[in-house]
Amino acid sequence: MRRPMLCAWAAAGIAAAGCAAAPAAAERPPIGFEALCAFDALPRLADWPACQDSSYHRDDINADAGNFLRVEPNGDQVLVDTDGPGIVYRVWSTGVVGMQMSKECRLRFHFDGEEPAAQEPLPACAERLPKTALPAAPAFMCCELEGAPALGGAPLEKREFSALNPRFDSRDGLWRGRGRAGDALVAKLALPGEDDFAVQVFTAGGPTFAALDAALDGAPLGRIDARRPGLTPWFMTEFGPLRLAGGMHELRLAIAEGSGEERDAGLVAVQLKPRSPFLQAWWVIGNWPCPQDGGWAIVNEVERTQDVRAAYKLADGSETRWRAFDGPHVDLGGAGWAAAYGLTYVWSPDERSVGCCIAKDDGMRIWLNDRVVFDRNTWSHAWHDQFSCTMSLAKGWNKVLVKCANWSGSWGFALRLGDPDGVLRCAREPIEQQ
Repeated sequence: MRRPMLCAWAAAGIAAAGCAAAPAAAERPPIGFEALCAFDALPRLADWPACQDSSYHRDDINADAGNFLRVEPNGDQVLVDTDGPGIVYRVWSTGVVGMQMSKECRLRFHFDGEEPAAQEPLPACAERLPKTALPAAPAFMCCELEGAPALGGAPLEKREFSALNPRFDSRDGLWRGRGRAGDALVAKLALPGEDDFAVQVFTAGGPTFAALDAALDGAPLGRIDARRPGLTPWFMTEFGPLRLAGGMHELRLAIAEGSGEERDAGLVAVQLKPRSPFLQAWWVIGNWPCPQDGGWAIVNEVERTQDVRAAYKLADGSETRWRAFDGPHVDLGGAGWAAAYGLTYVWSPDERSVGCCIAKDDGMRIWLNDRVVFDRNTWSHAWHDQFSCTMSLAKGWNKVLVKCANWSGSWGFALRLGDPDGVLRCAREPIEQQ
């Protein structure tokens, strides 16, 4: 029986696999896209015939568009013309509708000389391609973006990565614009306090992206070469270390000379990595219930008074006591919907404003000398320096109390205060400072 398959392509490379005698149901292999992902089946030999027809260039070069078995008088381009029983279980193409393919292209299958039913146009490329799930994009750390970045003086809109490439499956995004040599993408950054920082700039790259000359507060940092053979959602370039004061700073990413025609520039995030040490001498106590509904608002006795030699009553009638903990990352073990506390003291030689860089899992409230300076009950991993705030230290000893709530699993926290000159001291209890 004659089974020609005809397809009306404008000009595109396409391949179809077919004429595979169906095996027994119990032995049927995966088909279609599922078969492409069945890596465990690659070593297995099939005991049924299979064939593939594909467009190809007769000179063995990468220019197969428009090369078919034949072109019918009505313009249809014949891709497959074969006999015998079997199935067609996969058809694929690298062509993009509206570019290599006509927007009016159709696939028509003729079996035993029957005329096919009317076919809908092929879906857009974005709807046909498998998605690539991107990991969480880098976020701003130890600094906050003040307003939208601008390119050539015009504010940029944040665009999702899927707008760059429809295959990207991500709700994260970047600030992207186009400009010529000399145009600069400018971002205003607010820092919580002074420290020595490594400056990590995350930018997008690709064939249409420019090399960028980076500068901070007018001082050159170096070049970021965002030119890539393929679209790269983000990559990191590190500068420094640099001593930066608290307050506002300006990052400029200028399109480098010699970039030619208009080029893209895209900023994803800036992360500042402080060099100051973590607070490492703590008292810790827990755990109090902290239910999902209303638990964060509960005021436990330990928030009113902190007596490191006293026992505290828990809701179930048991008692808990403070215990000493030494280390940069306070590990609170594991629990669900619970809260624990940390207590330490910081000595300062004078009144000063310092940045506090925070790792938390999950909710955290920080009191400095009985005044709340940070309060965020959100889910998060305890990544160092992910959050930040500003602390106004008094001369002498300052009490730092931390409440850390957990939603599930293990949890903990870490704090470090900006201390580039190494003059601050940390202790579990105030002691006379020489």
